[in-house]
Amino acid sequence: MAEDEAAAEAEAPKREVRYECSRHFVPILEHLKSTLLVSTYQAGKLVALCAENGKLALRFVNFDRPMGVAAREDGIAVACRDHVWYLRNAPDICATRSSNTSVPTFARAITT
Repeated sequence: MAEDEAAAEAEAPKREVRYECSRHFVPILEHLKSTLLVSTYQAGKLVALCAENGKLALRFVNFDRPMGVAAREDGIAVACRDHVWYLRNAPDICATRSSNTSVPTFARAITT
């Protein structure tokens, strides 16, 4: 994302998100040491659902009409309206954070 897009995103009004999940969902994520990624085409978001301190945590990233996600050990690809974004796994960044979760970083984009 460009710097001007990131600045506009930071200034965007916050929206409350309500959700419920099964009582077994968070323990399953913890046991698998996994994060579930969900693309929301109409809302323009990629949502990461993960376990954090025994609770469900949601992280939102804006994309232009994300249509799907493919995962590999070294990163993910997000298919959008005009681009496929490749995000590499960044364990070196995670080492500087308090969380043990992976932080994908933008590696490159291919225009379709």
